Amino acid sequence: MKDENQIISEIDTLWNDFVNIKAYFPYIPEEQVGIQSFSSPGYYRQFNINVDFNFSEPLKIKAIKQINHLGNWINQNVLIRLTAILEQSQIICGESSVENNYEGSNEIKILIKLRNKFAHSKGDYNPNNRKNRKLLKNIIDTFGLDDIEYQNYPIPIDRVIKPIFEKCKKYVIQWLDD
Repeated sequence: MKDENQIISEIDTLWNDFVNIKAYFPYIPEEQVGIQSFSSPGYYRQFNINVDFNFSEPLKIKAIKQINHLGNWINQNVLIRLTAILEQSQIICGESSVENNYEGSNEIKILIKLRNKFAHSKGDYNPNNRKNRKLLKNIIDTFGLDDIEYQNYPIPIDRVIKPIFEKCKKYVIQWLDD
């Protein structure tokens, strides 16, 4: 089994790779139709990543939706890879293996459910499905998100993904110390 430093290092490496990739696919609000250039949002600049985007023509709604779709796909995939690190390190083996009394246990359960959604389906949110509604409510409650009608599972980098990464590291430390 890997030691604490190896697992935390793998999680940190995944985070750093993810942030660097995501800087090239930031969320673009649909109200930005018509812009032709912009720089990385402030979130990425705090990590000293500043990308200047210059498009040959003003952005159309179709291009913004495609960029946002790719960004969401990257967000989904980092959660799959984070789960893989925890599974490969034998920290978790499915939701039933999560130690409820450890800090981060709820976030890891959310991670596992999202991983299963994203890895075994298109990952779409279905408001007619009771389990989907329950998972969405848990995400909203856990991460303090606005309770609005979502088309997809909300997994913004700053409000959901980063906190999941941080809680996973705390969970790993507790799990290995026991």
